[in-house]
Amino acid sequence: MALGTGFVKVRQVAIALVLGILVIPASSIAARRQSREAPGAALEGAVERIDGDAAVLDLGGLDGIARGDRVVFWQDVNGTRVKIGVARVTRVSDADCRVGLRRLGAGLVRAGDVAIAYPSGWAGQDEQPGVPSSSDQAASAFEDPDDVQPIVVSPQLRAPARRRPVASLPIVGPGLRVAHDPASRIREGDSLQVSLVVSSQPPLAAVSLHVRQGKGGEWADIALDRTGDEGWTATIPGSEVHAGNLAYYIRGSYDDGRSVPLFAGSRNPWKVIVDPKEPPKIGRRAGVQGFFEWQEFYVQDSKRDTYWRAEVGFEYRIHRGALHVLRAGFGGIEGIGGDLADVENKAFNNLPHRAIGYGWLETVLRFGKYVRWTPRLMLGGVGVFSGRALSGQTTFQRGELTGGLSSLLEFGPEDLFVIGLKGSFLVPVGTEVLLGAMVHVGKGFQTGLSVGATSFPVHANWAGQLNLMGGWHGVDWMSIDLKLSVNVRSLEHAGLGGGLGLSFWW
Repeated sequence: MALGTGFVKVRQVAIALVLGILVIPASSIAARRQSREAPGAALEGAVERIDGDAAVLDLGGLDGIARGDRVVFWQDVNGTRVKIGVARVTRVSDADCRVGLRRLGAGLVRAGDVAIAYPSGWAGQDEQPGVPSSSDQAASAFEDPDDVQPIVVSPQLRAPARRRPVASLPIVGPGLRVAHDPASRIREGDSLQVSLVVSSQPPLAAVSLHVRQGKGGEWADIALDRTGDEGWTATIPGSEVHAGNLAYYIRGSYDDGRSVPLFAGSRNPWKVIVDPKEPPKIGRRAGVQGFFEWQEFYVQDSKRDTYWRAEVGFEYRIHRGALHVLRAGFGGIEGIGGDLADVENKAFNNLPHRAIGYGWLETVLRFGKYVRWTPRLMLGGVGVFSGRALSGQTTFQRGELTGGLSSLLEFGPEDLFVIGLKGSFLVPVGTEVLLGAMVHVGKGFQTGLSVGATSFPVHANWAGQLNLMGGWHGVDWMSIDLKLSVNVRSLEHAGLGGGLGLSFWW
């Protein structure tokens, strides 16, 4: 009897030990599972895109998301939310969150599908005031992942991918839904229109677009305009779209001041790739150009210290290596005076006079995008006269060969601005030195200024020169250039001048 009682006690102790071994770990597992996947530990977002065998998610923020966290995919089929399957987070970075799809059927998950992530250790911090908490949403709208059996949706039942916006998902609950189709790639200088449809109860009072150029730029705010009952739109002008990356996110606000996220966020904004402008197509071209100018140095008594110059030439654009352009042509110069004392003393018989005809050859050499060098060679003949040439009272003295050199060095991108330094001499006419800059002001127009010194027309006394320049290069087959000059040999010996240039290409 004692033996039987002892056996019963031993059996009761053994059963208690077995139950302890089984029940305690099970309750611990259940507690961990409840703490991990209880309502309040879920983030809802959408599939941004499919990249190979991974889905890139837009969850509005990545706080608490870690590799290995569970993600449940859903899709709306005929008005009913259907669970597609469960997968795991494979990678989390500052830019995106990726979920592996190898265990799910190919093509089962698509861009725009709803994704619910269950981060470990996230307890719903930093919730927006006045916005339903994630715990309330999870409790009312979503079951625990393990309690819902996956339903394989056939392709015939799925809505066509092209009919769904890239991002169409509830943001903060049943009272707010957003449809937005973001751009992924544009070209520099093109305007970007951002539009979305917001269904909200109560209606939104305002929607703002937050835009940033590159990673280190400042966020700029653009207010969206209402279009219809639920539409909002804004345009980022092309002048603010530069090559690189453009990032943006969208937020809305109610009349009571509450702010809600509508698309992406400041920590994980939507990125648009901005390709640089296509460089202008450069091919071999030919053209003809002409230039004429008249310069006066003594406006008080004209035609005693002056010259005119004219050139015409042919241009051929080669674009081979550093050799960019070849030009050749003819020019002529006729001038009188230049000697300050003889001009002011009206020594007509002593005034030197030159009439020159010459041929010229020059080339444009390019060294990268910002440096160009244009050397020129001039050869010709000169007739030397005396007397007041421009009034017909001249005496021919002699003829001789003449020549000269010219060099123009330019810096800067031609489509924005150019800084140039030019020096030239032509025996026996004189020497010129000029430093100037041209700036493009838009729509083909450009303007500039140059200052320098010249000993034209007969290489006697020097004069200071100021040139105001302008031009129009609005078409690719013609250009017009103008010049207005102020020439000063002394305070009492000064004059004006000007020039006109025309070029044609085919």
